[in-house]
Amino acid sequence: HLPSQAIGVSQEERSQHQNRQIAFRRCTESQVFQGWIKMQTAAISKGFVDAERMVDDMMQEKYLKVETYIPM
Repeated sequence: HLPSQAIGVSQEERSQHQNRQIAFRRCTESQVFQGWIKMQTAAISKGFVDAERMVDDMMQEKYLKVETYIPM
């Protein structure tokens, strides 16, 4: 897995498909990959928190303009 630099290897089975599945499972279970997942999750959740805070700030009364429409 290039972004996390995690590696999973398997050559136990005769089937390439089975070896790939085993290698992928080992890759995702590695400490390197788990650390990368935690960092990605934290970055994403921080972005959502920042977006919510930004929306709350923008919804303050001082930024809102109330207009009324009177049909003629």
